[in-house]
Amino acid sequence: MPEHTEELERMRADVHAAREQVASALGEMRSRVTAPIDAARSWLDVPALIRHNPLASVAAAVGLGVFIAATGADEKAATAAADSARDAAAATARAIRETPAHASAAREQIGDLLSRTAGSLALAFISHLRDDTAATPVKAASPSPVQPS
Repeated sequence: MPEHTEELERMRADVHAAREQVASALGEMRSRVTAPIDAARSWLDVPALIRHNPLASVAAAVGLGVFIAATGADEKAATAAADSARDAAAATARAIRETPAHASAAREQIGDLLSRTAGSLALAFISHLRDDTAATPVKAASPSPVQPS
């Protein structure tokens, strides 16, 4: 019997050692998996990045704005928006045309007005923004003289 007891104790020790190895391996695997995830989360936490680096964030935003303006993507977006507005105006006009005949004058006026103004407003706004950015710095307004009463 003492042999069985010793063998049983050795088996228990082996099982305990195996459990410790498995637990250690699981812990290592868990840290290998969670470390990159935690790093990605910290990189993607934009509010925290802005809070910790406000000047760099402003510089990045200005740089991105200059890049977009230099590529003409803003004008392309405005053109696409104008085209979409024209398409919406045309769809509205078609929908109005399908209404009863007594609305014919209104449908023509609304369709024409939307078609003419949507695109021109978007493009004029972009042109105005580009002209403003190219202009000289804004001068402070001088106070108007006070006239004696």
